[in-house]
Amino acid sequence: MVHLHRISSLAGCIGTIILLTSCQAVAAGPKFQITEYVGEDWMGERVSFPVTLPESLDANQLAVRGDDGKISAAQFLPDVSGSRKGRVHFVVDLPAGSKRTWELLSAKKFRHVASDIFLDKGKGFIKLGTSRIAVRCPWNVRIPAGGISAADAPAPIQAVRLADGTWGCEGVLHSRLKVLAIKGEVLVNGPVFAKIRITYTFQGDRTHTVELEAIAGQEVIVVSERSQLGDETGYLYRRTPKGAPNWNTLLAVYKDSFYESSNYWTLSFSKGLAADRVAWSPKHQLWSTKPNSSTETPHEGGMGLLVGGRSDGDDPEPGESRFTYAPPKKPSHLITLNPSHGEWWLNVANWGGFYSSQNENFVAVMALRAGDWRSPHKNVIMLETDQQA
Repeated sequence: MVHLHRISSLAGCIGTIILLTSCQAVAAGPKFQITEYVGEDWMGERVSFPVTLPESLDANQLAVRGDDGKISAAQFLPDVSGSRKGRVHFVVDLPAGSKRTWELLSAKKFRHVASDIFLDKGKGFIKLGTSRIAVRCPWNVRIPAGGISAADAPAPIQAVRLADGTWGCEGVLHSRLKVLAIKGEVLVNGPVFAKIRITYTFQGDRTHTVELEAIAGQEVIVVSERSQLGDETGYLYRRTPKGAPNWNTLLAVYKDSFYESSNYWTLSFSKGLAADRVAWSPKHQLWSTKPNSSTETPHEGGMGLLVGGRSDGDDPEPGESRFTYAPPKKPSHLITLNPSHGEWWLNVANWGGFYSSQNENFVAVMALRAGDWRSPHKNVIMLETDQQA
């Protein structure tokens, strides 16, 4: 069983590395132009532009037509409710080195503008996603007077559905405080992207909010969290794998476990999405999962010691593909996800993936937006196997 602690996000952003410009069109609506300068192919990326909608366009029925003639959905979000000034969003494919133009127009003239975004509300839950991925989350759950324990409250993500229809995973909420209320809000609901917010109210008028966003055509769910629980402790286990270099003291400054006193939630891949392969991008210090591998070998670049006799930190286990390995048979820490670098940590990366060779399901997580993290060296994402692995 693989557990993901404090699942984060996966979606990419191209706005900072390509030039986005806009110009007003003489015809039906504004035109938008994107130029790609860095030599990368961008597929299915959501972009947005500031715009003042002409009176001839209905803010709720918009589309864009690319210079290739393809019509796709567009979504307008006003700066202030009721305003015609805001941003228009749509999804683009941008080949390396290309310059493309899209024109904003009314969707009324087209019978159907395709979108696979959906929101499906049920009693006490909501399903959010696309044809390629979806999540099941709690929604305005009735809580008895006096509250319930965190373990009895539904976690922010209760299940995940992949493109083949497989539902798996199960979430658990952990806190020493009781949950008094769970409130759901739809922040955005349109053909390009949809976003919801789940707010947990705990004892002492403390809150924890989780926002989840789905983007049309993509196989990611972007998850953002904000906590006002007032807990000064962190989430990090102390980790000292056998053979750790003496100078690696960062993890040793923390207590053995913060879990009993802090607040967090876990997501288990055990149901339906159990993996027998792990993939991630190592940062020099990689610890062997093979039995009887206790030989300490100096790293070629002087980045400390490796366990298992490998000559380079990026080398795979024998018989495994590059950046992949089989999960250890015993309970073990697999990966620490951090949105920034952290090369001096053990087994640190900003992404990790889990693959089942039996049903070919692949689930990956990525830590994003380093600048938005509070205490990123404490509130990291831990990925582990438990005693049932």
